[in-house]
Amino acid sequence: MKKFVFILITSLITINLSNAQIAFHDAEELKKYLRPSGPGAFKFGPISGDTDGYIKILKKYVDLAQRPNIKNSRDLHNYFNSKGNSFIANYLNSGGSFSAAGDPPVTTAAFNSISKIGSLNVTNIADGIAKFLVKRTKEELTVAFFDRFKEVFDSYPEFQLLFENTHRNFKIIESFEFNRYLKTLRVDFFKDIDNLHINIAKLNSVTCQPNDNNCTTRVQFYNSFFQSDNGHLLKTGLTIVQELKEGTNPAEFISLIASNTDFNNLTDPAFTNAKNIVKLTNLISNSLRSTDDNETWISGNDLNKLINDLDAFNIYLGLLYQQNDSNTISFQTSSGAKTFRDILGGLANATAPIEAYMKEVAYDIDKIHAALDNIKNIKNSLNQPDNSDYYIFYNSIISLVTDISELNSVLNPLGITIRQKPEIQKFLKLANSAGNVYQDLSSKNYSAVIMDIRILFEDLGVSNDTKFYGEFLKYGSFMAAIVEAEDSDEVSEIIESIALPSGSSTIKKRSKFNLALNAYVGLSPALEYNGDTKDTKFSLGINAPIGVAASWGIKGKNNKEQGSFSVFVPLIDIGAVTNFRFSDDMTEELPEIKLENIFAPGFYVVHGWAKLPISWGIGGQLGPHLREVNTMGNTFDSDPSFSLRAFIAVDIPLLNFYTKSR
Repeated sequence: MKKFVFILITSLITINLSNAQIAFHDAEELKKYLRPSGPGAFKFGPISGDTDGYIKILKKYVDLAQRPNIKNSRDLHNYFNSKGNSFIANYLNSGGSFSAAGDPPVTTAAFNSISKIGSLNVTNIADGIAKFLVKRTKEELTVAFFDRFKEVFDSYPEFQLLFENTHRNFKIIESFEFNRYLKTLRVDFFKDIDNLHINIAKLNSVTCQPNDNNCTTRVQFYNSFFQSDNGHLLKTGLTIVQELKEGTNPAEFISLIASNTDFNNLTDPAFTNAKNIVKLTNLISNSLRSTDDNETWISGNDLNKLINDLDAFNIYLGLLYQQNDSNTISFQTSSGAKTFRDILGGLANATAPIEAYMKEVAYDIDKIHAALDNIKNIKNSLNQPDNSDYYIFYNSIISLVTDISELNSVLNPLGITIRQKPEIQKFLKLANSAGNVYQDLSSKNYSAVIMDIRILFEDLGVSNDTKFYGEFLKYGSFMAAIVEAEDSDEVSEIIESIALPSGSSTIKKRSKFNLALNAYVGLSPALEYNGDTKDTKFSLGINAPIGVAASWGIKGKNNKEQGSFSVFVPLIDIGAVTNFRFSDDMTEELPEIKLENIFAPGFYVVHGWAKLPISWGIGGQLGPHLREVNTMGNTFDSDPSFSLRAFIAVDIPLLNFYTKSR
């Protein structure tokens, strides 16, 4: 049964190809019917066993309504002559004598597309606490980052559409659970980035929370944007990405763009020539399709042979002329509107410019075939093509469109020029931007996907909120980096590098009162009296005091959280050990540290920010004696120092003693 279906489909494709208007193949076939009709002149005529084959071929290029009236060579001559198609009419006998068979069925060719106390030795305790504080500091920052990540999704409903799989999980995963579910999220990150070019079009359906005026303003902008030419260009670019990503062969890809609704809905008359260049590219492309299912077009060599045969090339141009019978391809020139027929008709007796023009097309076709073959060969060898391989392929398609757009080389003999540069260049820039996204996706360069889409957004003015671009780049790049990470260590490094300032520190901000053993790890400028040197000077370093914090949550208008106020009494300070462990987490044993070395009583008042695990404080403390930790030996003060300090630090509650809810 499967074999029968395969044979049936193959047969249908063969029938379609045999009856499609593929000018190159028809010109090659028609050439067989040329017979001498005078010195250096030829006419179509019968060949042995075939008296009207050329009539059957030419009738495919006659309007459907007029085909029944075509019976012989004279009828064809009169028809093409009435259309101003001297390319074909000159080869037809105006006397007529051959009867035509019934019209051949007209079908459209179907082609499938080519997918990281005191003298007590407390060295180990201090070092263990320091390691814990370093680890907890990173964890608190990570939780804060994911809190902010979720907040962006709430603030910008655009993110809920662009990254829909991530948003679905964000609704059920708490920030402090992110590390546990990172593998699941990584899969969602991949799905969302891989489909980002599809989801962009959904921005037109953004919905807002009540009374969110900023969002409402953006929605009004999106509604207007997607009705504008820039909106149509964006959706055209997204279509380019999707078709190439699905493996649509270049000829079908060009045809889809030429008929794309958004592309054809560009309203500015200045885009007229850009739209018609794509239509002309499609016309030429379809005229050169290959009957070999493994190839897109005929080879450049075959096209050059046709060009070098004057008669065959004239016939080809005549067929091309006829295929634009409805004059749908029309350009704005220095002499007003000129149809493609006008241009071809003006060159009927001087085809040299169009010969050179078509030779560029032949060169571009060979480049596209070579680039496609290269990608196929790499995949067949079980390797993955890189970005440069996809760039060469896509760039060769753009080169074809660009060369076809250079019509002025053809128009020079006619004394006219085409007005094309600004609009054609804008379309080609869009096509290049879309091609970059396609190359990024194909080569799995997801970080570049985010960057190139950000560029596309800004070039076309997708949003009227500049902050949106920053958030998109920041969190999109994070998601991409997680997808690209090769192991868990790399994932941890990425989180540490991008996470910015709540985990357990939020308890004090949401409670009426809280009492806890607390640490503050951060940067501390100080005015310090040194007991050894008996002088006072400014110092700056890592501070890590640990003590008891009594905290009160602060509420503002509408019961909105405003952070916390704390009174903090430190007992010890392991800043020197913590500073060492931030830079060296491999050394197993440290020089001896006694409790008296890290004893540092003091008093601070502290304010904690509402949405960050970050606090700032001011106060004073005595000591500690320990100044610096080094594997070769520690540095101590013999007499205690006293300092007036400020700090900005990560707020790390270690043990909650008491909490009173609101």
